[in-house]
Amino acid sequence: MGDTADAIAALQAFINEVNALVNSGRLTTADAEPLISAAEGIIAEL
Repeated sequence: MGDTADAIAALQAFINEVNALVNSGRLTTADAEPLISAAEGIIAEL
């Protein structure tokens, strides 16, 4: 189970980083949405 928790933490960190890029204007919401959606989908499967 430790690997699952680590994977979820890494994916959540990825989501946070994508959101930070959106907030800084370096990434558009439209570009970020599929990245976040994919990460959330993986988390849901874990």
